[in-house]
Amino acid sequence: MSISLRKTGKVAALAVTAVLIGGALGATTVPMAATAVEGSALPTCSTTFHDSFQATAQDGSKYPTWHPATATDPATGVECSFGHEHGDDPSTSNIAAWTIEKLGGSATGITFGFAAHMSMMIEGSPHRHEDHYGHKVFVLNDVNLVREDREGYVTSSAGTPVTCDYLIYTHQGSHSKDALSNNQHEMLYSTKCNDGTEMVVNTLTGYGNANEYTANCDLRTVTTGGSALPNGTGGGREIPDAQCVQQTAGQFWGPYELWKSDHTIAAENGEALVRFDPWFGVRNPSRVGGGSEALATVSLSDASWTTWPWNTVTEGVQKEDPASPFDGAQRDVYVQHSTLNNAGGSTTVYTDAYGQRASSTPFDGAITQYVGAVSNADQAESERVASGFSTDYGSGNGVHASN
Repeated sequence: MSISLRKTGKVAALAVTAVLIGGALGATTVPMAATAVEGSALPTCSTTFHDSFQATAQDGSKYPTWHPATATDPATGVECSFGHEHGDDPSTSNIAAWTIEKLGGSATGITFGFAAHMSMMIEGSPHRHEDHYGHKVFVLNDVNLVREDREGYVTSSAGTPVTCDYLIYTHQGSHSKDALSNNQHEMLYSTKCNDGTEMVVNTLTGYGNANEYTANCDLRTVTTGGSALPNGTGGGREIPDAQCVQQTAGQFWGPYELWKSDHTIAAENGEALVRFDPWFGVRNPSRVGGGSEALATVSLSDASWTTWPWNTVTEGVQKEDPASPFDGAQRDVYVQHSTLNNAGGSTTVYTDAYGQRASSTPFDGAITQYVGAVSNADQAESERVASGFSTDYGSGNGVHASN
């Protein structure tokens, strides 16, 4: 189920259910230590078991991939918790197999960190390294696009209502100070619609500019520093800071964090070829901003705040305690534009790791991108569709910060 929001509107209290289906992958591992995850009846999974979850990218190299929050270690037959989660199981997507096919090369699955690795191939560019915890997957099946003017559905040239599937992966670390300065975060954006709109694009995507973020309550710019990453093509990172949390006096939406992407890939002639702009929300980040430093969200708790989840915080609870309600696992996603201007063009485009320098021929360090040979730029504007406002990926499975 999904709900449409006007792109200019404020976030409302929405109840949208998403389903997370997980399953263990077979692997050969050494026995794990039977160490219990605090606040969970499950032991902690071994590093060997965790690292067995891998997939191959188009370059033929293996990278980490999605795994459930809990799984049964085949070496011991014991169910265990990894202590973190990566969102929706990509295999539940209607376009899972299609996405892997379109990734091309030697790709066997959704890989975490491929575009970041390819950033090393850009001369003079800093290598973008992102931690493992922040990789998150979102699956949206059978999404009906509604016109922004509320005059019905967005329709194809044949007059048929447009329905799309989305398989999206992004890195959204809401537990560390990384995003307070660094704006470039990896994203795989895969969508397939019944009007021929389709793309599978893997890039580092700029959420606004480096060395700054936007305070979520009053939209003031907080200046930070230390990042050498390039500015993005749009979007931004609305992050709660201590001032905002205290101003909202423990309201549920006080610590809401919203990352807005707006990525354009320009063709060789300079014209916009592809545009996509999903947003990603976190309702319970485990850190908030304190200028350029990260502060544990739970450390700001005030005994006078009686609204949920603040009223569940017990004295002495620390950031990484599973008892903390702030584990970064309550997340939502918004989709709107998947714009193509490629009628009759090649479906293969090569870009650098940042989704720029688009070329019809491969070059050193290029990522192969798939874009449909159609143009939908003249379609009616759609509303932004929000999903996941009831989803908690960290419920009853030992998940805790860092996540």
